Amino acid sequence: MPTTPSLVPVLTSHAGSCLTLDNWQKAGITLAALYLDALLMKPGLDFLKSLSGLKSYYPWSGELVLNASTLKENKAGHYRVRSHYDGEIIQLDAAAVFALIIALKPDYAVLSPSLANQCQVLKPEWQGIRLLSDEEGTYRYSNRLDAFLAVEGNAGLVEADFPADDAIKGHVYDQGQVMDLLDSQYSQDFTVLSAGCTCPVCRQNYTRAYFHHLLQHTPLLAQRFLIQHNVHYCQNH
Repeated sequence: MPTTPSLVPVLTSHAGSCLTLDNWQKAGITLAALYLDALLMKPGLDFLKSLSGLKSYYPWSGELVLNASTLKENKAGHYRVRSHYDGEIIQLDAAAVFALIIALKPDYAVLSPSLANQCQVLKPEWQGIRLLSDEEGTYRYSNRLDAFLAVEGNAGLVEADFPADDAIKGHVYDQGQVMDLLDSQYSQDFTVLSAGCTCPVCRQNYTRAYFHHLLQHTPLLAQRFLIQHNVHYCQNH
């Protein structure tokens, strides 16, 4: 029978940064993704080179995917990233990208198509890092709950930011459906988010009415709780 695919949240996204690493792990996440372009912008190339590995910067007890799929090759054969913070341009050739990935020691790496082609030419020694690929079906992407739940577990890992993005908007999962807790119908709904759910939030018996109120008055706190619920739901349904 199909099983729930393994959710891989993105820690370097806006939504992903809403939770602490401990929060993510309490929600049942054991494998998380970091985007190389985001790391090149912050904390920056020089800092990354100074690390003994990613886990010296992200003290994560689970496994990490370093995703380099968004790095684009220019006509000169370089991979350029322009920082959103100060406009700095970081430029690396393929060999330097591979050397950086290897030095950061992720458990897995995802390459862009052009980097994958360069990998065939340069043949870097990955030193135990396992390469994942959307084309080979070992790494997929999903942006909706229904699409995620339709993926069979043997289809590989599924990177998804939508559970956290939805939670930020007050959209919460129950019985394969999405509830908008900002809707007034939940203002007097004193049931838990999802009956039988064992996430850290539902175990404390917080109600839909409570989160309806919280989203309007202290949304950052509400979002942190709801992200944990949505992520746990995806992992267990």
